[in-house]
Amino acid sequence: MLDRCKGRDLVGRRYEQLFPLLPVPAGKEAFKIVAADFVTLDSGSGIVHLAPAFGEDDYQAGLRENLAFFSPVDAAGRFTDEVPPYAGRAVKESDRQIIRDLRARGCLLREEGYTHEYPFHDRCGNPLIYYATPSWFIRTSELREKLLAANADIRWAPPEVGSGRFGNWLAGNIDWSLSRNRFWGTPLNVWICDACGQQHLPTCRDDLTQLTGTDQSRLDLHRPFVDDLTFPCARAGCGGVMRRTPEVIDCWFDSGAMPFAQYHYPFENRELFESQYPADFISEGIDQTRGWFYTMLVIGTFLTGRSSYKSCLTIELVLDKHGKKMSKSLGNTVEPMALMREHGADALRWYLLTVSPLWTPTRFDAEGVAEARRKLLATLENVYSFFSLYANLDDWDPRDGGPAAPSLLDRWVLSRLHSTAAEARAALEELNFTRAAKAIGAFVIDDVSNWYVRLSRRRFWQGETTPDKRAAFATLFEVLDGAVRLLAPMIPFTAEEIYRALHGGGERSVHLADYPAAEAVRIDARLEAVMAAAQAVVGVGRNLRQEAQIRTRQPLGRMLLHADDDRAAALLGDPHLRGILAEELNIKQIAALDDPLRVARLSAKADFRALGPRFGKRAPAAGRAIAAMTPQQALALRRTGAVALDVEGVAESITFDEARVAEEGLAPWAAGSADGMTVALDTTLDEALRDEGLAREVINRVQNLRKKSGFAVADRIRLAVAGDGDARRALDRFGERIAGETLAQLVAASPDLPHTDSFEVDGVAIEVAIARLANI
Repeated sequence: MLDRCKGRDLVGRRYEQLFPLLPVPAGKEAFKIVAADFVTLDSGSGIVHLAPAFGEDDYQAGLRENLAFFSPVDAAGRFTDEVPPYAGRAVKESDRQIIRDLRARGCLLREEGYTHEYPFHDRCGNPLIYYATPSWFIRTSELREKLLAANADIRWAPPEVGSGRFGNWLAGNIDWSLSRNRFWGTPLNVWICDACGQQHLPTCRDDLTQLTGTDQSRLDLHRPFVDDLTFPCARAGCGGVMRRTPEVIDCWFDSGAMPFAQYHYPFENRELFESQYPADFISEGIDQTRGWFYTMLVIGTFLTGRSSYKSCLTIELVLDKHGKKMSKSLGNTVEPMALMREHGADALRWYLLTVSPLWTPTRFDAEGVAEARRKLLATLENVYSFFSLYANLDDWDPRDGGPAAPSLLDRWVLSRLHSTAAEARAALEELNFTRAAKAIGAFVIDDVSNWYVRLSRRRFWQGETTPDKRAAFATLFEVLDGAVRLLAPMIPFTAEEIYRALHGGGERSVHLADYPAAEAVRIDARLEAVMAAAQAVVGVGRNLRQEAQIRTRQPLGRMLLHADDDRAAALLGDPHLRGILAEELNIKQIAALDDPLRVARLSAKADFRALGPRFGKRAPAAGRAIAAMTPQQALALRRTGAVALDVEGVAESITFDEARVAEEGLAPWAAGSADGMTVALDTTLDEALRDEGLAREVINRVQNLRKKSGFAVADRIRLAVAGDGDARRALDRFGERIAGETLAQLVAASPDLPHTDSFEVDGVAIEVAIARLANI
C-alpha cells in the first residue's frame, strides 16, 4: 500500500488504457476518474468502470464529462471486429478470457467473485446487457409542468399512487423514446432523403398516393409493404430519394392513442369524441404507471391540454399463496379457466374483490375461490331458494303490494338494506371496490341469511296467509331485489339469474336496472344499533354454550344481561327483541344484571404491541401493573375506556386499546362480554329443561329424516318415537310440540313406518320412524 486518500482526491486523475484497441475521438475525454452519485460502498470497491454505451447512468455521466463513446458490440450482443481478440464472441462468454488476458499482462490486482443485482431475461434466464442505440424521441420533458398539472386533476385510487409513484415519475420525466428496432408494429411514418437528410411525415394513404404517384388506397400500412415506398425529395435542387426510416413505433404509443384512434379523431367523429372525452374511469395494473397510464396522459395532454381519464384505479400483482411472483418456470401459476369451470366465474371475481384491497398484492389461494363460492354465492342462492319455495307454495305475487304494517324485524332489515346501499355507493365513489363488496357480502350473509331469514322462518312456514306472512314475503322480495342489484357489477351472472327469477323470467336484466340508492327516511340508525347489540349478545351466548359444552337445542333457565350504556335496557324493554334473544339462545327467562361482578371475575391482560411504542423499556412494568388490576379496575376500564395505574411510581392512564379485559363466570354462571356488554348464562339443568332438550333434538332429527327421505315441505307424516324412560318422559311432556313442528301424527312403533333413524343424546338412546300420512 502506497497511500490512503479520499475518493474526491482521485477525481481528474488519469490512468492507462487497459485495452489499447480503440482510439479516442478528437475533442473527447477518456481514461480519467470522474465522480458520480450512483456509485456506492454497498458492494464492490466503491470504484466502477464507466461504459457510456452500456448503461443509462454511465451514458449520462459520459455526456456530463464529455467522455468518449465506445460501442464495440453489435445488436446480437457480440464483440465487433474493433476488438480483434474477442470479435464474434458473446459479451458474457468472454468474461473469463478477458480476466486471463489482464492477469497475463500484469494488469490484474485481484480477482474476487461476489453476488450483486444483474438483469436477466424473464423467460430464458440469459444475462442481458444495456445497449445504447439511436432512437426517435418525443420531447416530453418540455411538457413536464403541463403533465403534472393534468395529473393533479386525476382521482387516483389509492391517492398515493398519483401523488407518489406516478407523480414522482412525471416530476423526473425525460423524453419518450418512441422508436423500436423491430419488424412488427406500427411503422414510424418518417421518410428521409438519402441525399440531403430532409424529413417528411405522411399522415395517411392519400398522402402516400400523392407523393409516390401511385394508388395506395389499399396499402397495408405495415412492414414490409411501406418500406418499399419511395418518392423524390421535394427540396429545391436536391435529386435525392426519400426512404422510410426502418423503425416501428413503441406499442405503448398505440395504447395511449386509443381514446383518439378509436374514433379516427380529429379526422372524423368529432362530436362523438368530445361527448365521451375524457373517460370517467380506467383501471390497470400498477406497472402501467410507466405504460398505459403514462402514454394516455402524455398524448391527451399534448393534444387537448388535459388527461384522457378522470379517475384511475391501480391494481397490484397477483402472487402465489406464498407471496412469490407467479411464473411458468417456477410452476406456481394457476389456470383460471379450470378454476372457473369448477367454481364459476363469479366465485373467482368475488374472491379477487374481497381477499385484499385491489391496490395491495394478492396472495392467491385456489381454496379461497371455493370459500367465496360457499360463503356468498351459495348463501345468496339458498336465501332465494327459501323465498321461492314458500312464495310458490302460497302463490304470492310481488304485485300485490308491500306490507301494510311491517314488523320490527322487517323494518330493521330494510333499514340495513338502505344503509348498505349508502355504504357501498360511498365506497364505489372512492373506487374502493373491496370495501363495497365486503359491506354487501356482510349484509347478505350476516344480516339477511343468518339473522333475518333465520328469525323469520316460522312466518313463512305458517299455514294461513296472514298479513304478517305477506309482510315477510314482501320484505324478503325487496331485500333480494336490492341485494342482487347491489351485487350485479361484482357477480354479474348470479345476480342476473336471481334477478330474472324474482321478476318472472323473461328478458328483464339486472344490468339495465338502476343501481340502488339509499333512502334516508328508511334508515333507522337507532334500530340498527339495538339490533347490532342483540346480534352481539347472541354471538357471546353461543360461544358460552360452546365453551360449557351445552348443546344449542338444550334450553337454559336464565340469562342475565348488563351493558355499560342503555343497550341492555333497550333490548330487555322491547318484547320482540327480548323474544329474539330468548329464541336464539334457547333461554327461558332473561333479566337485567346490575353488577357484572356478581356473576363474573374480571381481569386484564396487557397488549404489548400497543404498550411498546408508548412505554418503551417501561412496557414490562406497565404490563405487570395491568395484570395486577382488581376486578373493579377492569370494570372501570371497560366502562370508561381508561383507568389510572401506578407504573413504577408514576401515575399512568391505561387505555382500553392497551389492555384486554377478560371475564370468567362464577359457578353456576358462564359469563362473557363483547363491546361493553356482559352476558351470563345459568348452566343449571333441571329435569324439565333436560326433557325439553331431548324433545328439540327429536324435532331436529325428524326434520332431517323428512328431507333425507324426499318428503315435500307440506307433507304430513306419521311418527313413532321409541326410547328408554327419559325419552318416554320427554315425549309425554312435549309430544304435542313435536307433532306440531314436524307436521306429524304420533303413533306407536310400527314396521309400516319405513324411514328410520337412531341416535343418542346425553346418553339417552332414541329411535324415530316416519311415513307419509297418505301412504298409510
